Amino acid sequence: MLVEEKRDPNLVVHNAPSCTCSRMVWLGNHCEAFQLALAEKPHKSMITATLAGITVKTDFAIDDLREVVGEVFWQIWHSWTPAAGSKVE
Repeated sequence: MLVEEKRDPNLVVHNAPSCTCSRMVWLGNHCEAFQLALAEKPHKSMITATLAGITVKTDFAIDDLREVVGEVFWQIWHSWTPAAGSKVE
C-alpha cells in the first residue's frame, strides 16, 4: 500500500546556487550592498558584498572570477539566516 504524503505549504527550502552567474544574482538579491566591478588585464577587478554585518571585499584578477565569486558567496551564505525556511548546502 502506497502512502501519499502531503506537502507542507509553509515549508521553504533555500538551495545554494552552484554556478557563478546564479551566485552573483543571489548576492545581488540578498545582500544589503553588492558591488562587482570587472576590469580587463592587467587591471584588478573588485567585489564587495555586505549582509547582516558581514562585509567581504576583495580585488582579483579577472581570470579568478569563478573562484572569487564562490568564496565570497559561501562567506555570505554562511552568515545569512532566511526569514522563513531552511538552508540546504
